[in-house]
Amino acid sequence: MATEIVCAECGTTNQAGEDFCGECGAYLEWDGRSVEPTPEPEPVPEPVVEEAPRTVVERVKAAVGIGTDDETPIEKEKAEAQPAAEPAVEKTAPTVAAVLPGTAAPKARKRTAAPLDKPLQPGDLVCGSCGAGNTPSRKFCRRCGHDLAEAEIAKIPWWRRILPTRGPRTKVAGTRPRQRRRSRLPSYGRVIVVLALIAGVLYLTKPLWTSAYERVLDQVKTPVPINATSSRASSRSPGHAAIRARDGFDNTSWQVANAGPARGQWLEMGFDEPVRVVTLLITPGVGDKTGAYLANGRPAKLRITMFRKGAEAKSKEVTFTDQAGAKQVNFAVADVTRVRLTILKARFGNNPRSHVAISEVEFRGRT
Repeated sequence: MATEIVCAECGTTNQAGEDFCGECGAYLEWDGRSVEPTPEPEPVPEPVVEEAPRTVVERVKAAVGIGTDDETPIEKEKAEAQPAAEPAVEKTAPTVAAVLPGTAAPKARKRTAAPLDKPLQPGDLVCGSCGAGNTPSRKFCRRCGHDLAEAEIAKIPWWRRILPTRGPRTKVAGTRPRQRRRSRLPSYGRVIVVLALIAGVLYLTKPLWTSAYERVLDQVKTPVPINATSSRASSRSPGHAAIRARDGFDNTSWQVANAGPARGQWLEMGFDEPVRVVTLLITPGVGDKTGAYLANGRPAKLRITMFRKGAEAKSKEVTFTDQAGAKQVNFAVADVTRVRLTILKARFGNNPRSHVAISEVEFRGRT
């Protein structure tokens, strides 16, 4: 069967299955000629020539004709037992008919086309007409004959550029393939080991994914009001106890005992059961009316400390703008048993004898 097709236009040799010449773009079905391997002539056996007798006795026997009659009975039996040799037939090499100049070239034989879904290789020229991949040495597409002067070059994927290329595995002559040893651990034992590893990883990373899960719930679920069940303070002025900061009224407030600076004074509220606090609503000063707010002292900076059951407390410092009304503070902490507000900095009211006050503290979260 033909392995190559020679283009009649430019004489370029093309591989079998290509429809167009890679050099000139000629259609090989019309302008191609299949090249078949020439069979080698079989060797002609040489004729067997009998050697002439060398000794005088053998020459005399051959001349008289008594050489075959003097054979012993054993030699005759051996000669009769051997089969007769077939006559040698001379074989001649096949003759090739000559082609005279000017005669038409023999008609190209029908050949099987190569599959068109050949995968692209890095560096191939991609035909802009049919999308077939061609070797970089071709000038015309092997499938449709389109000019490849402006064809794009197939690029290597990014993951193949990062990962090292692994060539075929070659073994040294004389070595034997390494046999894999079967694991002594049964199949159910492997399953137990894998499950134990997964459980260990989940246990070690529990604080991470638990914290992430709780933060997602804080965003998805709407926080609900959480009522404090106890309250106390470092000091208080007459008629302004700590419970006034959680009675639900804006015209009442907790106030420190002495007028003037209130640095270090604190207000603390507790819960019967551990809760998850998400946000706090703190109303500094007295009420949400501008007149009463400016007349009395109010915190400018607070430290919020949340004490947790069986865990370390968490703190956060917040600074308030000097405006009347409740201020929202986002501070999500779980297992909170009590919350303390410590005054770090305060603003004085218009009345020089005024006391620093906090009107209301509200909690939002999940129980």
